[in-house]
Amino acid sequence: MTRHALRGTTVAVIVLASLFAGPAAHASSEPRFNPPFSYLLGAFPLADPLIMALNEAMAGAARHERAQYADIFATFNLQGDPAAETARTCALTLLCTEGDIHLSDAGYQAMADVVFDASDYARLGAGGTE
Repeated sequence: MTRHALRGTTVAVIVLASLFAGPAAHASSEPRFNPPFSYLLGAFPLADPLIMALNEAMAGAARHERAQYADIFATFNLQGDPAAETARTCALTLLCTEGDIHLSDAGYQAMADVVFDASDYARLGAGGTE
């Protein structure tokens, strides 16, 4: 990875961290692992390009190391239709039902499917004994 790409990744991470901190940000010695993330549903235009840049940097690092990279962004984030993006986010995370940004069971399954496809493990056959 080039120094320029690494710097871009660092900036994307800092901006994303600031976005995720959002109105829940506060100075405290106690960690806050599950701040209210519901305000992020309206932040797709700001967050999407940053997440895509971060994913591209991680994919580049994986290519450099000749590793597989599973980019789950497209699975979770339908581009071009904010209503569809919101519905998909609500279906695959606990954000809309519990105010929790973590994945729902359906979200973990969707992520597992992308990781499995990226692993190319299916080429070994259904029983894995090929």
